[in-house]
Amino acid sequence: MNDEFKKLFEFSREIEKAGNPLKDLQETLRVASGLGPGADIQAVMKELKSRSTEATGMFAELRQTLGGSDAISERVRRLSGAVAKIDQANWKGDVLAIRAQHAQFSDQLRELQQQFLLPDTQTISSTVADLKLISSTIAELGGAKTVESRMAAMRLGWVDTHDHMRSFQSFIDLQEVGRLSTSALSFSADISSRLRLELGDWRDPITFNVAELETAAGRLALYDSRGFDPHLTHFSEPAYHEAVVIAGLAVEEDELPADDDDDFVELNSSAYRTLIRFEREVRAFIVTVMSGAFGDQWMNQLPPAVRDDWHAKREKARAAGANDIPLIDYADFTHYKLIIEKSDNWTKVFKPIFGRKEDVQESFQRLFPVRLATMHSRFITLDDDLLLRSETTRLINAIRRQCW
Repeated sequence: MNDEFKKLFEFSREIEKAGNPLKDLQETLRVASGLGPGADIQAVMKELKSRSTEATGMFAELRQTLGGSDAISERVRRLSGAVAKIDQANWKGDVLAIRAQHAQFSDQLRELQQQFLLPDTQTISSTVADLKLISSTIAELGGAKTVESRMAAMRLGWVDTHDHMRSFQSFIDLQEVGRLSTSALSFSADISSRLRLELGDWRDPITFNVAELETAAGRLALYDSRGFDPHLTHFSEPAYHEAVVIAGLAVEEDELPADDDDDFVELNSSAYRTLIRFEREVRAFIVTVMSGAFGDQWMNQLPPAVRDDWHAKREKARAAGANDIPLIDYADFTHYKLIIEKSDNWTKVFKPIFGRKEDVQESFQRLFPVRLATMHSRFITLDDDLLLRSETTRLINAIRRQCW
């Protein structure tokens, strides 16, 4: 199921497991909120309320969505990362309302899961043959046999019974994103342009609305406005993860076992660990290439505001009794782009690596929303995950070709 559905389902399931919510409401809500043992009722309410104020709208939209299956792809992905609207004044009624809708909601989720089927080899072969007549992408992926073998490698249902041709095309397009992102020329003008057809055009400077980006709905609205293709992630969540690994967009977390005891960690920890490793590698890359070009005084090449910020953070840490760490470890995510695009740094150091400034700027801009959501512990959507995989893959590959 889509990850927004899963979050809401897990909340509903925890309430169901807890039994009568009025009998032991504090523990019921503590489990649902993810807070640790001993959390008081005020803390529980604050946590639940902070997650969203949109549960009522989600249930209404969900019912409308499942009443018109042909529109599921576009409507489901716009559901927010809400879990429930619970406030101090009417929490009992809210919990009971959620419990009352549990049975209906479970049926709807089962219907959604059953919507995706695993095609047989004959269906794969005939459908790819049909698409080959209208799609040049199949040839670029290595031909019909290569595409068919990738589809046959899927083990979970991924074809939407309401629009199976759209599912096949989405799978092919997702594989193409993987091919382009992992190319040795991933920052060439041609590949950057072709990725924009799938991931949207992010070249123009964007003033991000941070508050809006903390919600899944806000990020999805941004992705829509940039031209991101929503069909790329129109799969059940497990099938999507199979498909991106086949596409070559695997991350180390794909090999880790799922944490059945904490679904929030399961869905978000992969993005967190990917970003931590990515930023460590970017920092090491900046130190290596900047010191190679400018020597030990390379930090004089930093934008003054960035350098001042690092020093201020170090002094604050020292005043708090912290041990010294390398100065670059005080960098914010936005600093990397500022360092790279600074005119003399770009000309002497980074242009030979990335080619065009607007392409690397675009890559960091695509990463900003998912980075913000991850570090603020917001629910990660499949669209977030795809942008994260694609852009970290492009940047890391370019960095490693240069440095290691």
